[in-house]
Amino acid sequence: MDAFADIAKWREPEALLRECEFIVASRPGYSLADVANALPENLRPARAVSQPFAKQPAKGDLVLRGATVHLLDGVHQAVSATAIREAVDAKKALAQVCGRWS
Repeated sequence: MDAFADIAKWREPEALLRECEFIVASRPGYSLADVANALPENLRPARAVSQPFAKQPAKGDLVLRGATVHLLDGVHQAVSATAIREAVDAKKALAQVCGRWS
């Protein structure tokens, strides 16, 4: 979810969203409206449409014209992508960083 929150800043995000469906691991504190509002401006639903979802947890599927996002609920791993990259760079066993997800 952290990376998806910046998708509008990616190179050619509209093309990526047209070409593939995204699977995003939901995180506590993010709403379905947050996911919709992360999309590039021309793909975002109108504020009046997304506002009612501001208190709905980010789970399920968000299907819009030009973008489909599947949200995985219940993926709660206390490790960041940064920690994983640092462990790989240092040639550490991922089990030390990720626990059972090595």
